[in-house]
Amino acid sequence: MFSDIGGAEVALHKLGILLNVSVSVEILDVHENILKNWCDEIKLKGVFVRLDDAKKMDEDEIKKLIKR
Repeated sequence: MFSDIGGAEVALHKLGILLNVSVSVEILDVHENILKNWCDEIKLKGVFVRLDDAKKMDEDEIKKLIKR
């Protein structure tokens, strides 16, 4: 859930597991920018979603993201 600078996304990509949606819950813009740049560099085919506060997420929001 917490991408930070995208370590999990990088590892999955290197394993050949391509993401349809990458959701970042990050309050630090610098971490967000690193992840965004990486997604641009690999030409992420999916959707990049940024959420600024995990405390605002509820069960319905999580279900919507999973369906994407």
